[in-house]
Amino acid sequence: MLKRDKMRLNRKQIYARLRNLSILNRKWNAQMCISERLRQVCEAKNWKITDFAEQAGIAYRTMQGYIGGEREPNAEGMSGIAKAGVNLNWLVSGEGEMFQAVMPKNTISAQEEKLIADYRTMPENLKDAFAISFKEISEKQ
Repeated sequence: MLKRDKMRLNRKQIYARLRNLSILNRKWNAQMCISERLRQVCEAKNWKITDFAEQAGIAYRTMQGYIGGEREPNAEGMSGIAKAGVNLNWLVSGEGEMFQAVMPKNTISAQEEKLIADYRTMPENLKDAFAISFKEISEKQ
């Protein structure tokens, strides 16, 4: 009778164990989703794990662990994955676009840089004269 009582779990213990299993299961599912999404990134970009790791600035073995579902990316890992162009919202939740929108870089020529630098050092009356001249020129075109 004593052994039987020891083997029997009370209701609180059963609920506690179920909660722990539920938490572990949710964590496992989230981790598996992230690893699956990382695999999808590799497929979409036609990258090997080494390519992805290089783009993200993450060690190969670490990236291999992320993709294999052995480990979950920490903040540093997430930052690297974002650096490779992956949308972190999509990675975590599956919502949105897989990749971040690429913003074109504003590139200006050396001549444009010099004009801006010269303009910034001009006295106000010359800046006003330039503004009037540019306005007249643009209206004629």
